[in-house]
Amino acid sequence: MSKHAARFLYPLAGTLIIILAWHYYVVLFHVPVVVLPTPMQVLQAMVKEWKVLIEEGWITALECIYGFALAMALVVIVSWASARSTPPQRRKCQECSRWCATAAS
Repeated sequence: MSKHAARFLYPLAGTLIIILAWHYYVVLFHVPVVVLPTPMQVLQAMVKEWKVLIEEGWITALECIYGFALAMALVVIVSWASARSTPPQRRKCQECSRWCATAAS
């Protein structure tokens, strides 16, 4: 098998194994549909309710983008503050002979 084919087939085989395990788990252990539907029932619901999925998916995607932008802004602010601060000076404490952090003079 070529390297290119393996990069495509291994993930596909893994996904197929997971879906088959899911299906047979639900069928063999008689799991109620409310608890865990079969993969085919999930696919049918996705096809039937595609408009709702698109509408709600768009909102979720925007929330992800906003969260990422907020995280990046916070990282820039914290990085800037960290770069501008001075590290504490260390000195040997005379009472206990340990190294202690003190404020920069």
